Amino acid sequence: KLKGKMTGIEAAKEINKSLDIPIIYLTAHSDKATINLLQETNPYAYLKKPYDDKELFVAIEIALRSHELNRMIKANELKYRSLFNNSMEAIYLTDREGRFLDFNDSFSKLLNVSRDTIKKSSIKDFFTDPKDFELFNRELERSGFVKNHKVRLTDRSRNRLICQITSSKLYDEKLSHIGYQGIIRDVTAAIENLEKNRRLMASIVQTMVQTIEVRDPYTAGHQKRVADISVKIAEQMNMTQEKIEEIKLSAMIHDLGKIQIPVEILTKPTKLSDIEFEMIKTHCKVGYDIIKNIAFPFPIASIIYQHHEHYNGSGYPQGINGDDIMIESRIISVADAAEAMASHRPYRPSMGIDFAISELLKMKGILYDPVIVDSFMKAFEDRNMLKKLLEYEGI
Repeated sequence: KLKGKMTGIEAAKEINKSLDIPIIYLTAHSDKATINLLQETNPYAYLKKPYDDKELFVAIEIALRSHELNRMIKANELKYRSLFNNSMEAIYLTDREGRFLDFNDSFSKLLNVSRDTIKKSSIKDFFTDPKDFELFNRELERSGFVKNHKVRLTDRSRNRLICQITSSKLYDEKLSHIGYQGIIRDVTAAIENLEKNRRLMASIVQTMVQTIEVRDPYTAGHQKRVADISVKIAEQMNMTQEKIEEIKLSAMIHDLGKIQIPVEILTKPTKLSDIEFEMIKTHCKVGYDIIKNIAFPFPIASIIYQHHEHYNGSGYPQGINGDDIMIESRIISVADAAEAMASHRPYRPSMGIDFAISELLKMKGILYDPVIVDSFMKAFEDRNMLKKLLEYEGI
């Protein structure tokens, strides 16, 4: 209440307009009306006269430290808001019912929907398939977090977008669940390119199979049967569809290297000599060399290279063991052994499915990965299914 052109409170208001400094009042007045006026300028403290110097020094120290802390908080908030608004990723915040609390421009652009429309909507409204939302929401409620969950969303123009959502629950300072936050990434183009590459990859593999079949129909049929068995094992092991497809394609050409071996050795009706068997063993490396320079999106060349390695290290050509052998190669190894023992060979008749199964069990943990052998057993508890895959009759 200083006399002059303005009071101390008015002076503080002017200071707040142009300067970012903390304010402390020294006043002889402590009535409610004055205190209310003081609070309009958000002071850090007000000391009633008379006051002690130490009391003032402490108030100044607290004010400066608190002010610096608040400045840092505001700076972080501005930084967060800048990142939020300028992010190329679509970011959103919702309440517990899925109604939008906040979202950035990228979210509006992704769905091609006005901000006003989004504010009146919930996240569920943009899911193409209600079942897709139920699955997403169930997983989010169960674990509190989902990462790269693939969904289909529909924008205002009825375009169906393939997206990945990463989302988590939001909590307040009392750890009460108050809503959700999420990031949405449009992967439509990437998925379409991936599918295109998969079709191209499958056609390349099929061309190789046909090339082998022209030269040696037996080898081509063997690879097809090994691929079928490998797929059943991988499915039993709950592998992803993408991984199953990779194993299938690898198995389809796992003996590609035999294209370099003379047909008379491949179809020889008697036991192979040591030299002939050493020649057969080169097919892993030959297959690897043929494939290694083709830009497949997964390591098919290495899978082919390792499919005759044994769990105990006694295989070829590298003599590696255990988990050093690729899981895809270990699966193909079990499928290859089962098919070889249960099928006819030029130099011997079939040893039968029962014999093949007993040998796999006997060599479990020695030549073959025990987990994969167990998966094989579960996958083919119905022996008739294995017979059908082997196109085998009369057993």
